[in-house]
Amino acid sequence: MQREYEKLGASISSVSRKRTEENRALKDSRHQQAKQLLYFRSLRRELRASGINIKDLLKAKPT
Repeated sequence: MQREYEKLGASISSVSRKRTEENRALKDSRHQQAKQLLYFRSLRRELRASGINIKDLLKAKPT
């Protein structure tokens, strides 16, 4: 009985550790995406301030 309890405890601990690592990786990924989005917005704002509109660039034909 004690052995089964210890095995179960180890299994729960292992699953918990794995879930924590997965959640941390997801959080890091979301954090990185948010940083990229903020950088993109900042860049777009700077371009717009200097008279360049991204939407116009996308509509323009490549030369």
